[in-house]
Amino acid sequence: MIERGDGAVVITSSIAGLGVVSPETHAAYGATKAAVAHLAELLGVEWAQTGVRVNAVAPGYTATPILDKLKEESPETYDEWISRIPIGRLNTPEEIANTTAFLFSDLANGITGTVLRVDGGYGAR
Repeated sequence: MIERGDGAVVITSSIAGLGVVSPETHAAYGATKAAVAHLAELLGVEWAQTGVRVNAVAPGYTATPILDKLKEESPETYDEWISRIPIGRLNTPEEIANTTAFLFSDLANGITGTVLRVDGGYGAR
């Protein structure tokens, strides 16, 4: 991409990399996702003049089989998460995919070094 002078990279971080999430306790996960977010910011600036854009998507709680299982095993934890999301529901995988597709597209040509939250307002509260 650098040799060609054109391209886009989108990496996946998490809301857990942008701030403390609770009630779960996953320090290693959060620290790793913070590093991923920072890498996107660093490379987005470092590679900007090469024509390669680098961004990250930071999903919030998303409807997946893992969270379906959690809802069954710990409904109180699941309900706590939902109560903290301003839109009152989990993201869909399609919402994460659409955001990623946007960042890859020419519609995002002016965006680099950005971490885009897809969290239903969780990080704004």
